[in-house]
Amino acid sequence: MACKRSSVRSRLGPKFIGITDIILDREFILNQDILIHIRPDMGLRPRRCWGKGGYTLLELLIVVSILVILASVAVPKYADVLRKAQEGSLKGNLGTLRSALQIYYSDNEGVSPSCIQGANSTMFNTVLVPKYIDKIPPVNSGLHPATNSVYCDSKMVAGSVHDGQGWYYDGTFPQDSGIGVVWVACDHTDSAGNSWTSY
Repeated sequence: MACKRSSVRSRLGPKFIGITDIILDREFILNQDILIHIRPDMGLRPRRCWGKGGYTLLELLIVVSILVILASVAVPKYADVLRKAQEGSLKGNLGTLRSALQIYYSDNEGVSPSCIQGANSTMFNTVLVPKYIDKIPPVNSGLHPATNSVYCDSKMVAGSVHDGQGWYYDGTFPQDSGIGVVWVACDHTDSAGNSWTSY
């Protein structure tokens, strides 16, 4: 409830009609040139003014609007950063898997692991884990569900039906020039516009 000066003036009587300001928190009445103390026997009590320290509806709407604008800028940026982090992790996993295959190739006198054509091959778990790698890293590009499955076939070609199959490994017979190479089985592009099969 806001304080009303008129009610205070009416209680003081006609003698103080010319009062221009009231300092209630110090119990003083300020007339133009005279400072008069309010005596306790006059029955006046300082009033606390409620609502003066709050915010108006317009101020709250402005704050909410600013927060919405900031959120609309931050959310796409966050999604972009998250995708790039996933891509960086996937490229690291691809490098780790290729390094393990290279060590296997060296240990076996130039022979790469071979496999039977098909999805969900257990070949990597059989020949690489745990000697060359602790576990098969997952494929998580953000474009397909994360998986560490392996699709064995011949050399990877863009636009194949193996999109989203996890890792794509060239290890079937008859062997070709791509034998022993692993790719990401995804025909989509990363945030830089490069196809995943190009890595």
